Amino acid sequence: MPVQKWVHIALVQDGVHVDLYYNGKIYASTKLPNIPTVSNKFLYLGNKNNNFNGYLYHLEYANINLQQEDILNIYNSSKNKLPSKLTTYSEFFDKYYKNN
Repeated sequence: MPVQKWVHIALVQDGVHVDLYYNGKIYASTKLPNIPTVSNKFLYLGNKNNNFNGYLYHLEYANINLQQEDILNIYNSSKNKLPSKLTTYSEFFDKYYKNN
């Protein structure tokens, strides 16, 4: 993945088949036979213990199986709507505590 650049990632699971899309195009496809069909656990994104160092700007969850054309349409409709600059955590922290 490029550093300091926004990318669109989509993950589609259909049973044990998983497709990974990168900027609207299929990047990888595999079978994962041990995926639980029902989970009652929380999904954490950006958790301090999972080595995620970045920003999530827009997150969508669908309970239907999206096709490649659907993913490309979502990517194309959102790629020009990204902010030109996001406030970093340290900028937010400095601004918040200077004002309070």
